[in-house]
Amino acid sequence: MREIKTRGYSLNRETFLPGLIAIGAPIFNRHSGKVVGGVSFDSSTARFTMEAFEKQYATLLVELAKKISAAISV
Repeated sequence: MREIKTRGYSLNRETFLPGLIAIGAPIFNRHSGKVVGGVSFDSSTARFTMEAFEKQYATLLVELAKKISAAISV
């Protein structure tokens, strides 16, 4: 959990389904600081390695989560 908190997103390396990889980022209520949801993006290992998928999409997903957090905390 500490690594996820530091990084700002989580990775799913075929944890529940062989061939499925995913990145997830938390959505926060900016007033309370509590997590109120999340956004995730997945793909298959036939299209990406976990490393390539993370490199291409992690930053975008974290930015999306931040924008959603800001929008719902108005």
